[in-house]
Amino acid sequence: MEKVARIYKDPANTSRNPKLLAERAGVSVPTARKFLSQQIGAIINEKHVKPPVGSAKYSPAGDKPDYWQADVIFFEKFKSKNLQHKAKPY
Repeated sequence: MEKVARIYKDPANTSRNPKLLAERAGVSVPTARKFLSQQIGAIINEKHVKPPVGSAKYSPAGDKPDYWQADVIFFEKFKSKNLQHKAKPY
């Protein structure tokens, strides 16, 4: 991993292609692929796929099924407005 990190940080030799990075660093392709997957750019750009509605893994609040999440904020200066808010059915 140290060889890969050294090549990756060198602007003249860096690459996001695991095959090319592995070749330049003299390591295996899986090692280069693992290194690239741990970099912050890969983590930030990782695509998260939402499970389909109706599957056992789907939950609208992002928690286990049959768990619900709610955020409620009350402001002292707007007490009259707080009293006017009521839950709206879908």
